[in-house]
Amino acid sequence: MARYSALVPAAGTGTRLRPITFTRPKPLVYVAGKPILGHILDHLVGVVEEVTVVVGHHADKVTAYCERAYGDRFTFHFAHQRELLGLGHAVLAGRGHVPPGGLIVTLGDEIFGVPYQRMLEAHEANSPCAASVGIKRVPDPRNYGVVELAADGRVLDLVEKPETPRSEHALAGVYVFERADDIFEAVDALIKADTRTRGEYQLTDALRHMVRGGAVMRTFPIDTWYDCGRPDMLLDVNRRLLDAAPPASLPVAGAALEEAVLVAPVAIEGRCRIQRSVVGPHVSIGDGTRVEGSVISDCIVGEGCEVADVVLRGSVLADRVVVRGRSQRMTVGEQTHMTME
Repeated sequence: MARYSALVPAAGTGTRLRPITFTRPKPLVYVAGKPILGHILDHLVGVVEEVTVVVGHHADKVTAYCERAYGDRFTFHFAHQRELLGLGHAVLAGRGHVPPGGLIVTLGDEIFGVPYQRMLEAHEANSPCAASVGIKRVPDPRNYGVVELAADGRVLDLVEKPETPRSEHALAGVYVFERADDIFEAVDALIKADTRTRGEYQLTDALRHMVRGGAVMRTFPIDTWYDCGRPDMLLDVNRRLLDAAPPASLPVAGAALEEAVLVAPVAIEGRCRIQRSVVGPHVSIGDGTRVEGSVISDCIVGEGCEVADVVLRGSVLADRVVVRGRSQRMTVGEQTHMTME
């Protein structure tokens, strides 16, 4: 098998997850016990040795997290996307950082239930081909890159967010290239010709350029796909990942529990203190958070929060949020203080 590395575009501002992403980059948004990027990197362990992360918004936080949490498992390269000019432009930012050989491109805000090793095996089974792309059949593909297939499974065409899709096959956000240079050259050609879709240099258009240039491109199915684009979607992903995780032993190591009831599945980081509270099901609580006199279910609570005397459901709290008072449903940004009587 060819030598592969991975490239993770993680430079976006995450506008749909504001106010959380005002102070925390989207790939580091907490879900099911760790940041989104942590789930991605976990799945790359044992598959690649080198990972290039394209950074932009809060680049220092992304870089620090990667090195601190995964520096012993990967050799990291960090490429800065100075202007947010589309996903294709973000991928091209990795040129000069990615080592020679094959390349897995996987988006920094999506988690897949299909192991990356299986994707590589599917690509090898597709050989000879220049690239294999993950696809999923969706009921309304107009919000995705859409793939049109020939009878033999080859990719005939790709169109970014068409008004009238010619297929139900959507690009799922993960791509395997036999040669990293192929996709870099395709994006570079778009930029030189100033070929944009909706004002941006799209990766879908670069793939289309490859196909029109004679490259053989095939696909592999993505059955399980977790999109973390909005707070409601984030909570859904939190529920699904917690349900799929192996049962954790309770009480949670490192957490101080006093008259606390945990209703599995939950993910609780160390240094948390939970007093006179019921937590769960489907709750993720970040490091150093304190919960007192509360009932919390179906929630994501960030690091260093204080939650007291509330009933909290279906809510997402960023880091260092203080919530006191009564039952609410909310999405709250970092360092917010709230008192509800």
